[in-house]
Amino acid sequence: NAVITQRSAVSDSAGHYAISGLRENVTVTSTKAGFFDVSGDVQVSQNTEVNLAMTRSVVEEGDLVLNKTISGFIESTDEKCDPDWDANAPCRRFKFSSETSRFYQFTVTFDGLSCQLELDVARGGVPVSRNFGTARGTLAASVPLSVGVYEIRLLAFYDCRVFNLTVR
Repeated sequence: NAVITQRSAVSDSAGHYAISGLRENVTVTSTKAGFFDVSGDVQVSQNTEVNLAMTRSVVEEGDLVLNKTISGFIESTDEKCDPDWDANAPCRRFKFSSETSRFYQFTVTFDGLSCQLELDVARGGVPVSRNFGTARGTLAASVPLSVGVYEIRLLAFYDCRVFNLTVR
């Protein structure tokens, strides 16, 4: 049987920290206000350095809250946030905290003459789910999430206007 011991350390202004007495396999989790938590599994041997890249949590109009709808616009002047597919796609970002491991139903209704919309769910900068919808209508996605904090991104391609985003 494995013995699980939690230890913590506070980093300096450059993000450096030290924890002594660790052996074998360890999970390192980094948390900071205004950022999404990030974790990494490490095989420790003598002086092991772990670099965890944290993603800033950009919250618009507050967090995405279970059973509440957030409405807004996606315009060509909005931030571009797709690092993989279309670097020119404007997007809106939201933070969602999953308090229970289960499937969550994300629903986006949107309007636009020739709209394509993408709904991304990510944790610690790592994509968990990508979903696409076209023309006027509804984009629905059932996404399995474990307990934790997630970034929800709505990306627009072409002529998207008003959106309504709900998670149940």
